[in-house]
Amino acid sequence: MAAGDSSFESLDEIDNFSDSGSDYEATLKSTKRKKQAVTGPKPPKRPRHRAALRGSSLSSTSSSIPTPPTPPLLQQSRGRSKQGNQGISAKDIYDAVRSGKSAMVTVVDEWLDSYKQSREAGLLVLINFIVQSCGCKGVVSREMFDSMQNAEIIGMLTKEFNEDSVNYPLCTPGPEMRRFKASLCEFTRVLVRSCRNSLIFDEYLFPSLLALLTGLSDSQVRAFRHTSTLL
Repeated sequence: MAAGDSSFESLDEIDNFSDSGSDYEATLKSTKRKKQAVTGPKPPKRPRHRAALRGSSLSSTSSSIPTPPTPPLLQQSRGRSKQGNQGISAKDIYDAVRSGKSAMVTVVDEWLDSYKQSREAGLLVLINFIVQSCGCKGVVSREMFDSMQNAEIIGMLTKEFNEDSVNYPLCTPGPEMRRFKASLCEFTRVLVRSCRNSLIFDEYLFPSLLALLTGLSDSQVRAFRHTSTLL
């Protein structure tokens, strides 16, 4: 009986061991599954979402970049009018001489460009500049220049001259007169120096100017005599 009881006890131990082995296998399987679940590959990222975010950030940054301002219409119109201008006018020369702030070389060069395009138009600009420098409001037109002699032109200008006005640019009291006189003499010197090797020998410009200045120096108007003698 003792041997039989020991055999039964050994069988129970084997069964218990087998049961514990099965439980051990179950725990191993469960741990393996857990490890596989933990060490498995991560789900792929969503590049579309980040690309969309990048696109939105780029659009926001690009929208935040300030665009260069367009030039105002006034500046555009000034640029167009300046391009459309064909040459310097008598008023431009007079304003430059009166202000005394412009370089006379630049003023003379601009006038030379217009004279090279048309010597009649260039000479007419200088004549009207001299008339304006005398304080006369009259203007020598192209028709007068083509059809009238110097004496007739001076007679027309004398009628239009305001005899009641005693002051003219060369007799204006104060530093303005001295500045105008210095600028006028500087303009004449630069003009003669610039034309010395070219236009002074064309037998048109300076003979015409000298004839006009000689006629103005004999005028009954003091402003004509004073200004033409200085020039």
